[in-house]
Amino acid sequence: MTLMAGGVADAHDAPAVDAPRKSWDFSGSLHEIARSCQRALDDNPAQPAALVGMCLVAMASHQNKAAIQMASAAVEAAPQMPAAWVALGQALRAAEQYEEAAEAFGRAIRLDGTNALARLGLGDLKMAEGRAEAAIAEFEMALRREPAMIAAHLGLGNALALLGRAEAALARYETALTLRPRLAEGEFAAGFALQRLGRLKEAETRYRR
Repeated sequence: MTLMAGGVADAHDAPAVDAPRKSWDFSGSLHEIARSCQRALDDNPAQPAALVGMCLVAMASHQNKAAIQMASAAVEAAPQMPAAWVALGQALRAAEQYEEAAEAFGRAIRLDGTNALARLGLGDLKMAEGRAEAAIAEFEMALRREPAMIAAHLGLGNALALLGRAEAALARYETALTLRPRLAEGEFAAGFALQRLGRLKEAETRYRR
């Protein structure tokens, strides 16, 4: 399975999946990840961790169809591997196949009830449906497993903001910014929360960062 050529960003732009890290390092550039995974797939086309890695590369390259194919192959090769189901959920969500994505995240959770990335994925889907309370429960479960998960702090902040709880939302955005200073999404969200709280000068400062 060879990924189509296309623009590839740095690895931090790729969706994260808790793939096994014994023999796979997803910290390099996406080009390096793709080459490493392709070599493994040349030797064994059903290597599930390599298929998950190629799914991440495809998503980062906005090749959603290829990402779904890679993740589906990973699930077929290793149906008891939570990371494969998470990858499939992420790929389906990127392709706006939301019901199927929720089913995939649900399979991951049935295999590992504390899987933080699956909980994050379900939280994002519930937010898209406007179900903020249900989303909060998912984000909180993700954070119990991974307290430093920035996306879960941001998601929780957004859910709290949707419920009008600006002070609590701001606290979550500040936590995200402590974990990753100057994160544009966090700064903007914090500015909006400050604006809702009437702290306009502070909000203006955040918007300028």
